[in-house]
Amino acid sequence: MKDTDSPTKITLKSLQTHLQSYESHVPEKIQGLESLRLNEIPEILAQRKKDGDAFLEKTEVTSLVEWKLKHGTYRPNLAKLVASNIVKDVREITKLAFSTYEANNGDYAKSITALAKLKGIGPATASLLLSCYDPMKVPFFSDELYRYLHFEEAKSKGWDRKISYTMKEYKSLFEKLQTLRERLEKENKRQVSAIDIEKMAYVLGKEAPMKDPDAIIFTRIDDDEEEEPNDGVSQPPPKRQKKNTPKSKKPEPKSNNRQSSGRSAWGKKAMNDFEQKRKDRKRKAVILFGKGADDGSVLVEDAWGDRVAKDLGKAFHDIGMEEYEEWKRKGFKVDAEEFEDLSKEEKERLMDLATGIAMRVGSKRI
Repeated sequence: MKDTDSPTKITLKSLQTHLQSYESHVPEKIQGLESLRLNEIPEILAQRKKDGDAFLEKTEVTSLVEWKLKHGTYRPNLAKLVASNIVKDVREITKLAFSTYEANNGDYAKSITALAKLKGIGPATASLLLSCYDPMKVPFFSDELYRYLHFEEAKSKGWDRKISYTMKEYKSLFEKLQTLRERLEKENKRQVSAIDIEKMAYVLGKEAPMKDPDAIIFTRIDDDEEEEPNDGVSQPPPKRQKKNTPKSKKPEPKSNNRQSSGRSAWGKKAMNDFEQKRKDRKRKAVILFGKGADDGSVLVEDAWGDRVAKDLGKAFHDIGMEEYEEWKRKGFKVDAEEFEDLSKEEKERLMDLATGIAMRVGSKRI
């Protein structure tokens, strides 16, 4: 990132220049969700506030979560958890959170804690809901915004920085953003919204050169999980317990007997087990995708695993072969005619369009 774009040096003119590139980084398929998040839902909340009490409907919350997942990294279990909330609970909890925000002169922490009582809502998603209520002051806890605001820190790894999505981190993000807002407003005698700074950071993050795309992708997938409500307290790592380990016996002399293949009997068994699992993976891929998957490609084998995880919310190894055979008997198939757009980094990592089968949209659900 250019030194002139850093949080302590960026000008309002530069911010506005970056904002002009924002729409070019937003996938066309989520333009509707983008409008809901940036315009429609904030306007609805403003009107409800005028009418008495502001709150969010369950459909509005699920739409915002869908935007968050498609704007960043898709997490199927998070969407399912949020969808499991009761309509009445969503209305009451969001109403309480917004009224708490007003009663405490914009104290975001208490409102974030209140919103986190909803299933699947952690600090990052809660900040998204609250930012729709006050887009001028409250920032959404996005990856790009957090990394941008902490870019100049000595221990920072720039755009590769690991994020834990704790309340402590959001507090740091919130305070740094207010410092930037206040500086720009003072220098230019005009208001600067939190949402504009968020969008600007998104542009900088998307345009940043990536030294190691694989590492960044896997970090995002690991870090973006918010499936369990977060109470806002960063828990210390558990203490290591001393174990009363028995005294080790003297090692037995190694046998010089070897299998003719050069591998031990144990190694041969492990290889056989591995080969059987690989055959099962290939068989499952064929059941899901048809004969087109029967090409021995490891990428295709990975594709069916991703497909299962996304559609059923289960890891592939939790589903037995008999279940796949049952799907085959019932005639279940995947229509891989439409594919979800892959980012440049993912295309480079996957290096095979066959893997797109696992990421397509608009197909029949199993």
